[in-house]
Formats: sequence, structure tokens, C-alpha cells
Amino acid sequence: MPSEKDMIEAVKAGSVAQVEKLLDSDAALANARAESGESAILISIYYGQAAIRDLLLARGAALNIFEAAAAGQLPRLETLEQSAPGAVHTFSHDGFTPLHLAAFFGQPEAVKFLLTRGAGVNATSKNASALRPIHSAVAHRGDGGVALGIAQMLVAAGADINVAQQGGWTPLHAAAFHGHTAMVEFLLAHGADVGLQADNGKTALAMATEKGHNDAAALLRKRGAI
Repeated sequence: MPSEKDMIEAVKAGSVAQVEKLLDSDAALANARAESGESAILISIYYGQAAIRDLLLARGAALNIFEAAAAGQLPRLETLEQSAPGAVHTFSHDGFTPLHLAAFFGQPEAVKFLLTRGAGVNATSKNASALRPIHSAVAHRGDGGVALGIAQMLVAAGADINVAQQGGWTPLHAAAFHGHTAMVEFLLAHGADVGLQADNGKTALAMATEKGHNDAAALLRKRGAI
């Protein structure tokens, strides 16, 4: 009989055919979990395996509030929040709130819903990364417009623009490092401090310059960065 380990390995490998074969053998594997605690569907999201995520959903994967937030499954998220209103303030086994996950995985409707339910916009992850949801939004590596829209919602809800995560990185450091010019412009317009240094002594301008992100660097210099 196939095991949960088999399912997790197939998900990580991105093998849609193997995942489907395993589900045909044992439908319960839609809810398989790794030894570290992550569900198959959450792993599919972490690994960017959208087809596998959709297959698991179609085969009945049962989502908790963290998985629903990460997958952008708004009806399920609403149901879970209604049955346990305090769940928006809880932390996943790896230290993130539903809002962190929705922001990182680019799920604006989930972000909007969680904020209306009082999710902590400045909640600090319970792990070494010390992430706030605004860091998660800036770190989203998908559609830059989606990331910007989520950051806008978080700032409107009171997110701290200059808060530092692990390594002393602010949202501006991350946006500059990745060359997300529109995000840099937005953060600067809302009070991001160009003079803040990360733990390694580097400013956002230094990071943008080192990575060759000239447009972001120009914006930073325009705001007084040196």
C-alpha cells in the first residue's frame, strides 16, 4: 500500500501523474502529512505545484485555516473563521499566522477577509525569521501587482513600514534587493526610512546597487539615500 511518505515525495517532485496514481490507490492520501507536520497540499503550495494543489483540492483535501489562507480558498476560510473566530490569531506549526501565509502566497481576497476579522497586521512569526505580514507580502515572488496590492492593504490596516525581520531587513531592503521598483516607490511614499541598515550594515540602496536594480536605486537616491 502507498504511504504518506510516498505522497509527500510525489508532491515535492511535482509528479501530477504519480499523485493521481496514489490517490486512486488510497483517497485518504489527499490529507497526507510529512513527518515535520506539513500537509501535502501546503507542500504543493510551498513548492509552486499549482496543478497538484488543484488535484488535491478536487480529491477532497481537508483544509485547516492555514492551508485555506495559503490556497486562497475563501469559502473554506470563512467557514473556519465562523466556527472558531480566534483562529485568525493562531500560529501554524512552523510559526506563521493565516495572514502571513495569505500575504506570502499572494492571496488578496484571503488577506482582505482576514484583516476584516481582526488578524494581527503586525503579528511576529514564532520562528527565527521574525516576519511580519508586510515582510511576507514583499517576499511574494509571483505577480508584482498582487504583492503590491496586498502590501497596500496591510499598510492601510496599520502595518509598520520600517519593522525589521531576521537580519535587520526592513520591507524596503527586501523590495530593493529584489528590484521591485513599484514596491520601493510605494514604501517610500508611506514613510520607509532609506537610512536604515540591515545587520550587515547595508542600506536598501546598497542592496539595489549590488544587484544592478538601477531604477530602484534611482528612486532611493531621489529620496535622499546615499
